[in-house]
Amino acid sequence: MELEELKRSWELYDKKLTESLKLNEELLRRSNLDRSRREMNTPLALVTFDTICALIFAVFFLAATLRYGNEWRYLLTGGFSTLFMLTLLFLDIKMLGMLRRIDYYNTSVLSLQKQLSSFQKMFNNYKRTGLYLLPLAIISIFPIIVKILNGHDAMDYPGSLIFNYLIILGISYPLLIWIFRHFFEKKIKAAKQFLSELKEFEKE
Repeated sequence: MELEELKRSWELYDKKLTESLKLNEELLRRSNLDRSRREMNTPLALVTFDTICALIFAVFFLAATLRYGNEWRYLLTGGFSTLFMLTLLFLDIKMLGMLRRIDYYNTSVLSLQKQLSSFQKMFNNYKRTGLYLLPLAIISIFPIIVKILNGHDAMDYPGSLIFNYLIILGISYPLLIWIFRHFFEKKIKAAKQFLSELKEFEKE
């Protein structure tokens, strides 16, 4: 009788322990997935904002090109500015779609890791495109902005144009690199780290 009761007690204890372990495992999984998602909320917000800005500026520069396009230099600078914004818009939309398709709670950890790696590759393409084209973009955008704001032709004053160009370029490059590093690369790395910890736990 005592042996049967001991056996039943042990089985009950074992069942509760198993349920507790499963609950702890689920809580850990949920916690790491939440952390990973929160890390990627920052890139998602920035890409959304950048998509809206790229669309607005693409329309803005297209309108400016049509308005001042009778002068060949504004046709060239306005056309390149529009093309630059449309390129960024295309990449932004692709990145935004990738981020919005990530399902953190109904997908395997391995699949999530692959999705984040794919987004990281897309982001690297975006970063290279932005940094490589930035010098040309600034030299194209600045004159047409000046023309719209005060009606002056900045290209009639090459000294001032070059001076302002170097100042804007000197500020833009470090700022972009800082934004890319702190709000994208670090966030992606942290999100992938939480998934790696969860993957290691599942292996055990």
